[in-house]
Amino acid sequence: MPDVAVTADELTPNLGRPSQQGFHEEDMRLMYDMRAAPKVLLPEVSGGLTAEQRYLFDIHGWTKLEAVLSSDELVACRAAADDYASAKPEEMPEGFGRSEDGGAWRHAHAWAPCLEDLLRHRKLWPAIMELTDGKPKLIDAELISHEARPQPDSPGFDGVRLHSQREELGWETTAAQFEEHHGRIHCGQCTALVHLQDADESDGPLLVVDGSHRSEFDRTDELFGPFGGRREVLGAAVPRAEAVSVPEGCVAVPAKAGDVVLLAGGLTRGAMPWAGAGKRQLLVLRYELQFSGVAPDVPPPVWARLSEETRSLMAYAHVLHTKPLAADWVDSFYSARL
Repeated sequence: MPDVAVTADELTPNLGRPSQQGFHEEDMRLMYDMRAAPKVLLPEVSGGLTAEQRYLFDIHGWTKLEAVLSSDELVACRAAADDYASAKPEEMPEGFGRSEDGGAWRHAHAWAPCLEDLLRHRKLWPAIMELTDGKPKLIDAELISHEARPQPDSPGFDGVRLHSQREELGWETTAAQFEEHHGRIHCGQCTALVHLQDADESDGPLLVVDGSHRSEFDRTDELFGPFGGRREVLGAAVPRAEAVSVPEGCVAVPAKAGDVVLLAGGLTRGAMPWAGAGKRQLLVLRYELQFSGVAPDVPPPVWARLSEETRSLMAYAHVLHTKPLAADWVDSFYSARL
């Protein structure tokens, strides 16, 4: 590539943005220069993970953001979640309803504006930007509600069998990607579990195989007792009568209402059964790199309810393109690098 006489100030505003002739030659040069640069720890840029959260996420494959939602936000989101979970199929707008396995409600972010706002919540969005390197794409958002599948003559809900996006989509996909660059963590896929109700240690918390996002080997069906095996063979649910304790090698991750637990796509996870009579609700927000896969398959009536920002977030984009909703974070990050 020929030498180009430009300054850092001239490079930053155009980084990753296409011109009429395509992408700037300066953009390409800066990208290669940054990859070759020595690794350094950067100062905090526009929020993101703290040093402690970043360390724990790297080691465990998950980290918890506490008290992300305010009390007012919790009230609004709970009301919207209750409204969706209690709606009869014939009352739902076209495109909404349960997932194929019946365990979640699809496109929950399009049900109510307060749920859509969670996608780019001020206390969550910087972490998503870091994990996707400023190139995010929303795969989908689902609502899980405890009251959706009641057990006959008994409150509560079955556990969820261990699984991971890497196992289901393949080791060669971005679901298995987990890297560190210049003091930042980048995931091919990541999931945010937004808790609308408490999930105590004895009442249906997240279950993880700590550090499994870095595993180099396939999980065998014999591991982890009743939570082991494959969902596609045995089903997703683990009967409460069998799932009486946290299996050896797993860790339960309790959370309070308003907390968000971030998971790497390659982390093996499930859930303990919840036995209480109270509600069990959370939003599952799944993100990936904008140049991975294809644009999500969203029914037109659902798509029409979404804001322009959310449509952009869900859109496929070139690896060098910067989406408008990510521009401020990208500019601040690369300005700090320079």
